[in-house]
Amino acid sequence: MQRRNFLAWAGGGVVASLASAAAQTARAARIGVLLLGGTEPFLKHFRDGMAALGYAEGRNLEIVLRAANSDAARLPALAQEIAAAKPDVIVASETPAVQAAKNAAPATPIVMAASGDPVGTGLIASLARPGGNITGLSAQAAELAGKSLELMRELLPGLKRAAVLALERNPLTKPFFEHAQRAAGTFGVELATLTVPNAAALGETFAKLAEAKSEALVVQPSLPLKAVAELCLARRLPAVSITRLRRRRRADVLCGEPRRALSRRRRLCRQDPEGRQARRSPRRPADQVRAGAEHAHREGARRERAGLAAEPGE
Repeated sequence: MQRRNFLAWAGGGVVASLASAAAQTARAARIGVLLLGGTEPFLKHFRDGMAALGYAEGRNLEIVLRAANSDAARLPALAQEIAAAKPDVIVASETPAVQAAKNAAPATPIVMAASGDPVGTGLIASLARPGGNITGLSAQAAELAGKSLELMRELLPGLKRAAVLALERNPLTKPFFEHAQRAAGTFGVELATLTVPNAAALGETFAKLAEAKSEALVVQPSLPLKAVAELCLARRLPAVSITRLRRRRRADVLCGEPRRALSRRRRLCRQDPEGRQARRSPRRPADQVRAGAEHAHREGARRERAGLAAEPGE
């Protein structure tokens, strides 16, 4: 699901929570938005989704926004600020933000957009019956940690040592590591698990990755992915995340310049990214004739150019 569609869905969950408040008062709906990372592109897509549902700032919507910029230690205080504004509903993005909102406003409806493992981290009782004051979507980020390592092993068949990088103050980190460690045991990969408190500490953490001689990296999506991607590129370290590491790259799984065999795989992906050549039906006779004519035309052009090039030297 594309991020903008996902956030539009989150807006739908918010509207359901606003219905009773709108029936009781004519004031603008007040929504608290608590983000673990930065404000964009989340805020733009969220505003677009709310506008599609008939809500616009300055008319019938007020947004109380707080963003931790990937420093989870700031979330409890930011959540308290939102709770003090008495919002009708709180939208929280990523597990640490949902947890902070739950602690700060236990009686306020909270919409997850999204949480990596809301059941495993204790945010809700179950996906079918969440209970309490929280609803929304699960990104299944913890379960996909193991699949991410499996994908990297397929891309690097000789992979022996890998690392998993996660945010320090994140309830998702424990199940994220557990799923990755189970996959590593299955595939016989030596796995290092590292945590980082905030974006400022990434450089020091990558130095530890170099000391551990890690050949690949699985990245928790709660981290500042742009900064992680740049560090991977600088160190030529293949990396994978369930969220795009960089924009406008066909091989989103990878950042950096991996080994020769992997580069060869990437070139093949660029030439035929969806396997269309393998699925293409056999050529019809007309197609074969056309292809033969084109080949003959190219060969004739080459011979003509070669003759023209030879004339001055004759």
